[in-house]
Amino acid sequence: MKRSARKRNAKFQQRAHNAQGTSKPKNLDRYGKLWNTIDFNLEGARKNAHAKSEGIPIIGTFIIGGKSFDITWTEATRIMETLQDAKHQYNVAERMGMLEPGTGTPIPVWSKTY
Repeated sequence: MKRSARKRNAKFQQRAHNAQGTSKPKNLDRYGKLWNTIDFNLEGARKNAHAKSEGIPIIGTFIIGGKSFDITWTEATRIMETLQDAKHQYNVAERMGMLEPGTGTPIPVWSKTY
């Protein structure tokens, strides 16, 4: 006995919890206190467009924690590389069990001076 298309579709429609085009409210606290404050805009680039010939051009304004910084292309690259390295270091330390209390990199006895 085949199920009708209407019954198959009704099965999926019952699972919908939200109206189309809406999403559940997110708990922003679980992402960290700065997550909602990170932003970038081109205001810095607009006000510094005429100064491009004077030196390194500003690509925009990086905003985090309520503070804004006009950054250049190389500074943006350095920020991204630093954060990528930080994430990698955290993942390696977590896999090695170095993040639990009482663990970490041991201090060699021979390095102590008395």
